[in-house]
Amino acid sequence: MVIEIERFGDLDRTIAEIRSIARELLPAEGPRRPLGDQGRASRTVSRALYQCFTNPNLNSLRQHYHAHELLKANPEISDDELVKAANVSLTGRSVKAAASAVRKQISLLIEQVALGAFPITTEAQKQRVAGYLERRRAAALERRREIAQGLHCAPFGPPFVEEQVPPTPDHLERWRDFIRRTEEQYPR
Repeated sequence: MVIEIERFGDLDRTIAEIRSIARELLPAEGPRRPLGDQGRASRTVSRALYQCFTNPNLNSLRQHYHAHELLKANPEISDDELVKAANVSLTGRSVKAAASAVRKQISLLIEQVALGAFPITTEAQKQRVAGYLERRRAAALERRREIAQGLHCAPFGPPFVEEQVPPTPDHLERWRDFIRRTEEQYPR
């Protein structure tokens, strides 16, 4: 599900409405599974196709991407130039230590993305990746079983059926009403 949220809208009200509607749509038993060592924020296995291992800091990711692009374009770039061009914060570190940390974080990001975990920037996060990936595989297998049993429609839309199927009640009417009200309140 993709939801567009108005950038300057009332975020608390929007999230509260989305949670309220989602609670009604989710079955009481089923998709939620305890995780274990994932931390307080994520106690259930996400069923999203594209998942984040941690809450990404978008400014930091942009900074790391910019530094990666600089390193790709000029592998011999000096630490001073890298720190200055990528706008790396020193926060009490030497230029050499800051540049080394950025290089290490970039290599960790790339290495772990290849394994299916993003964004991983520290060794502590890297240690938790194996358990996370195992739980994600188990959740994916369970979802495939549920789809095969007909509990959910296929991930890319309902299967093609030639016979005429009677219309079902619209369970997404509250979503449509929410989107309509948001568009009226915040016209483009």
